Amino acid sequence: MTADIAVTHRREASNHSARNVRILRKWIAAEGAAQGRLLFYYAGECYDRKRYGAAVQGYEKLLQEPQGYREDRLIACARLAECYERLGKPSYKLRALLQSFQFDLPHADFCCAIASCFQERGEHMTAIYWYMQALDVGTRDPGFRPVPAACRSWLPHARLSLSYAQLGHWEQALKHNVQALAYMPTDAGLLSNREKLETMVRQTTFEPRQD
Repeated sequence: MTADIAVTHRREASNHSARNVRILRKWIAAEGAAQGRLLFYYAGECYDRKRYGAAVQGYEKLLQEPQGYREDRLIACARLAECYERLGKPSYKLRALLQSFQFDLPHADFCCAIASCFQERGEHMTAIYWYMQALDVGTRDPGFRPVPAACRSWLPHARLSLSYAQLGHWEQALKHNVQALAYMPTDAGLLSNREKLETMVRQTTFEPRQD
C-alpha cells in the first residue's frame, strides 16, 4: 500500500549579465589560460547563464587542480551536480555530490541531494540513510559556504516522511511529517500529507486481524 504524499521543494534563481562573461574572457586571454579563482568565476557565469556544458568543463577542470579554496571546490561540486542534472546525466550528478567529501566533512545539502538521487531510483532505505545523515550534520558549522536552511531543518524530515510512506512505515512517516511541520506549520502540502498519514496510521492500527 502506498500514499499520495507530496513534497515541497523550493529553488532560488540568480541572473547575471553577459558583460561579466566578456570581461572574464578577456582576462583569460590575457592570462593565457583559465585557472584558480578566474576559472571558478568563469564557470560560475556560465552556470548562471544556463550554459551547462561550458560550466561542466570549467568546474571539472577546477576540481582537478591540486590546490584551491575549500569553499570554491564545494560550490563547484554542488553546481557541477546541478549541471549534470540539467544535462540528464544522473550518474554523473551523484559522482559530483560524492566528490565533495574529498574536500570537507559532509554538509547537509550534499547529504540531501545524495538522498534525493536514491529516492528517485526508488531505493528508499538508502535515501533514508542519507537524509538521516543530513539531520546529523545539520547543526555543524559549514564554514564560509552557506548551506540552505531547508536542508538543515524541514526538508530532510519531509523527504524522510515520503520514503517511509513509500515503504508503508506509516508511523515513521507521520513522525517526520510532524517534525517538518514544526519548522513550517502553515505549509499546505505538509498539512495535507499529515491528514493522509493520520488516516493510514488509524487504518493500520485498528485493522482487524486475519485469522
